[in-house]
Amino acid sequence: MIRRLILALVSLGVLACGAEEDAGADGESSAGDAGAQAAFDPVARNCPAGAVAIDECTRGVGWVDCGGTGDPLMACDDQGCAWFGGGCVASGWEPSFCPAGDPFCETTADGAWPFATDWFPANAYFNDPVCHGMDMIGDAPISATSALDLSVTLAAADSAPDELGVDCEGSGLWMCRSTSQVSVTSTATTLTFDRAPGTPLLTERVIVEVLPRDDGTLGARAFVYYADDVSTADRACGRWGDRPAFVDGEVIVDDLGAAEAPHGSVHLEEADGGAVTFTF
Repeated sequence: MIRRLILALVSLGVLACGAEEDAGADGESSAGDAGAQAAFDPVARNCPAGAVAIDECTRGVGWVDCGGTGDPLMACDDQGCAWFGGGCVASGWEPSFCPAGDPFCETTADGAWPFATDWFPANAYFNDPVCHGMDMIGDAPISATSALDLSVTLAAADSAPDELGVDCEGSGLWMCRSTSQVSVTSTATTLTFDRAPGTPLLTERVIVEVLPRDDGTLGARAFVYYADDVSTADRACGRWGDRPAFVDGEVIVDDLGAAEAPHGSVHLEEADGGAVTFTF
């Protein structure tokens, strides 16, 4: 099972993007300096083998590893953004130099934006790929083994419920206001709980990623993804307020890699004392 999880990492899409302050050639931060950003070449500096295609890298939820030798660096393409471990950015991805915790540190004529350059997703009419994903993970670097604080137990389910159960105890999640609209999907390493997929006014997803830790045991982490129906074509983003932060919890699942939908439960505890439990 662990081997299957490791192998499956290479097939995962990248959902989000964050940023950590990176240094220019002189060791100073290049955030806010378009000239410094244009001169900085993360491939020459951080990729020992030169330019790397994204398909040659290992990737997951908001992180990519192309074998870099520097500090983590965020970058975006037309579909979304991610942390690049070691600062080796894949070909076709635009690096940003905003620091962790402030992913939209630059100022354009439209508003806050992660790039001092004029870059914008080429195949996107709206700014969603950059704004919503980066907001989800922009507070800290993400790697294959970082912050896997949730415990994971692989165990056969005694019985599968007739429908997804959502039990909320003071949770700040919007989906707790109407639990009947929540659905679950899975991949070989993720469980995604989605509030009313396709609802135009607000999309809310809880994404749980299960991966091997450095010591070989399994751990998990959880993200909250928000998107709304007010996206624009401007180079402007904003932070989503009151996003629940999960600090502890437990994942019990029979087999994420099974052909059929897995069964189990996910219990997540929030920093402000709330909690939510999904039974599926």
